[in-house]
Amino acid sequence: MSGTRSSDHLTVPEAWAAGPAGRYRNALAILMLLTLAAAAISVYLYTGGRWMAGTGAAWFTVLLAVFVYVGTDARLRQKPTGSAVTTTVTAQGRPATELSYSAVQFSGYLFILSWIAFGLFLFAVLAHESDDSTVRNATIPFAVAGVLILTFPAVVALGWFRRGRILLTAEGIYQRGWTFESFLPWSAITSIQPYFLDGPEIWVAAGKNERQWQRKQFTRWWRQDRLPADPVLQVPAKNLGVDATFAYHLLGYYYLHPASRTELGSTLAVDRARQANF
Repeated sequence: MSGTRSSDHLTVPEAWAAGPAGRYRNALAILMLLTLAAAAISVYLYTGGRWMAGTGAAWFTVLLAVFVYVGTDARLRQKPTGSAVTTTVTAQGRPATELSYSAVQFSGYLFILSWIAFGLFLFAVLAHESDDSTVRNATIPFAVAGVLILTFPAVVALGWFRRGRILLTAEGIYQRGWTFESFLPWSAITSIQPYFLDGPEIWVAAGKNERQWQRKQFTRWWRQDRLPADPVLQVPAKNLGVDATFAYHLLGYYYLHPASRTELGSTLAVDRARQANF
C-alpha cells in the first residue's frame, strides 16, 4: 500500500495520512489559551479579595489543564512503538502479547470526573456558607450532582470501567475496551483494515454472522465505548498507548503469517515488535 512513512519506517495507511492533525492542534491551542486565561482570572479574583469566585476559577483552571493533557495524548503525542509491547497471560492463563490502552487517558478520565465531583462538593459547602439565600438554595443540587458524578469512580472500583488492552494469542485477538471485552479467533478473522472516524481506527473484522465472536458489555453507566453491532474488533488507535501505525502493522503481520502466531506470548514476539520486523 502506498502512503507516507513513519519514523520507524512503517507505512502510514492512506486512510490516516490526511487526518485533521491541524484541527486538533488548533482546538488544543484554544483550550490552552482558555486555561491560561482562567489562571489569570483566578489570580485577579484572589488578589481582589473575592475568595469564592477565585476558588471557582482555580478549580476550572485545573480541569482545563487536564483536558489539554489528555487531549494531547490522544491526538498529538508521538507514542512509543515496540518498547510498549509486553508479554502477559489471559484470564484463562494463556500466554499473550499485549498492547495496552493509554495510561494517561485512563488516569485522566478518572481524575477529571473525581475533580468535577470534588468541585461540586466544594461549591455546595461554599453555597451553604453564603450570606445570600439564593446561593444557599444551590447547596443541595450541588451535593446531589457530586454524588451522581462519584458513581464513575465506583464503576472503576468495580472493574466495569478499566484501562483497556489488546491481547494477541495463538488462538486469536482479545480486546478489552474501557467498558467491554471482545474476542475473535484467527480462523474467524477475514480482514484487518484501517479507517478514520473520530481518529485512526483498526478494524479486525469477521463474517457478519460469525458465531465464534465472544463479547460482553460490562456497564451502561459512563459507557465511554460500546460493542459494535457486527463481529468486529473496532480498535480506537487514539486510545492505545502505542503508535497507531505500529499497532496496525503488528496486527496485520500476525493475520497474514499464521506460522508466526506460535511466538505470541513469548519474548520472540516482543523482539519482533521492538525491531518492527513485520
